[in-house]
Amino acid sequence: MSEVLTELVSRDARGEEIITGTEDIERWTAWTRLDYDAFLDGLAMELATRYDQGRLPFGTCDEIVNWFHAHHTATFDAALPEVFLDVFEAFDEGEYYHGGDASEDPENAYTRPMIKEVLARGDTRKFSSAPNSDASYAAPDHRA
Repeated sequence: MSEVLTELVSRDARGEEIITGTEDIERWTAWTRLDYDAFLDGLAMELATRYDQGRLPFGTCDEIVNWFHAHHTATFDAALPEVFLDVFEAFDEGEYYHGGDASEDPENAYTRPMIKEVLARGDTRKFSSAPNSDASYAAPDHRA
């Protein structure tokens, strides 16, 4: 997952599109040997961990999850995997003032505690890179 995240952060830093097409997703799921849902959840956990450790800024993490969220919702008529959705929502909540209160920092008030909550659950069990030569980018089978 580290190589994928390095590529994503580099693209963001250069102002490039984070996802240029389904070929990116196919390549990344093959690299990580994870199916699509596990890939999204694993990426979300890695972003959350690095953000919590101060290794990635809010803006970079927010940009990356927004790109993946947009790609998923434009491509599939299916729910996002749980961990990814929780991390996406944590960064989404930090994007705006709540209740019109501009004196409150939404990143500190919402994003940070929500990320700590996700990390405290220890959801990493779902995305260890077990050998899986059949890992592919296929429509997720969610029955949300």
